[in-house]
Amino acid sequence: MSLRAALVFAAVLAVSNAAARGLPLLVELDGCVEPATACTTSDRITLNEGKRKLSFAVETLRVLSSSGATSGKVLTEMTLRPLRVHGPDELVHQLAPGAHVRMKAALRLHERYLMVQSIEPR
Repeated sequence: MSLRAALVFAAVLAVSNAAARGLPLLVELDGCVEPATACTTSDRITLNEGKRKLSFAVETLRVLSSSGATSGKVLTEMTLRPLRVHGPDELVHQLAPGAHVRMKAALRLHERYLMVQSIEPR
């Protein structure tokens, strides 16, 4: 087993503990929807919203809820497969190419969805 596979396995185990309890992780993501200027990160997650597929460059991820999951482990799991984005249209449509935002959301990794609670421009 390679080191990368072992790290991914450990991340899945840590994050799945919170999902097993039935509580979503509350997270805050700072970043930009690509293509965007001045995005300096290599960490990208794929967000599916309806028929739209968005590439979101994550500059900072903070886990706001109390759990054993760390931001690094959560981000590693988020990069593996696309997440479905849900939320009020007025919030979700702010995720447009070029947007630099801070997004607060409830994350269910096992079900692969992100429930957007707020989006603020940065």
